[in-house]
Amino acid sequence: MAHQLHLDVLESLRRVIDIPELPEDWGSEFLPEKRNKDSHEHARIAFLDHGRPSHYFSKSGERLVFAPTSTDLQERERKVVSLAKLEASAEHSESVPVHLALTTGLVILLGVVLGGTRTKAVNQPLNTDAPLCV
Repeated sequence: MAHQLHLDVLESLRRVIDIPELPEDWGSEFLPEKRNKDSHEHARIAFLDHGRPSHYFSKSGERLVFAPTSTDLQERERKVVSLAKLEASAEHSESVPVHLALTTGLVILLGVVLGGTRTKAVNQPLNTDAPLCV
């Protein structure tokens, strides 16, 4: 159950939600500062999610290419590394039930073999001629 939950979470993180470019007239009714701030955040989110450059509007209404800051680059790198680690973990966790089943089977088989050997030794008649250890 935990394994399936792990896979479900990973699948939801892998899902790519398209973040479209803003049209030329987007936010034209906003104040220039709000249009700049909101479109810049939109472009930043597009970069963090997809790693691709996007456009935003300057305060003068000019369309500019988003240039990520060093903090944005670090955040994007952390996301990519985290997803890679999660995928590696998911691949590893897929093999855990198989290894567990094989190990359990081996332990049971070993128990049967050793248990059978011990039973034979216990069922042997006692040698009454042997000296007693005191």
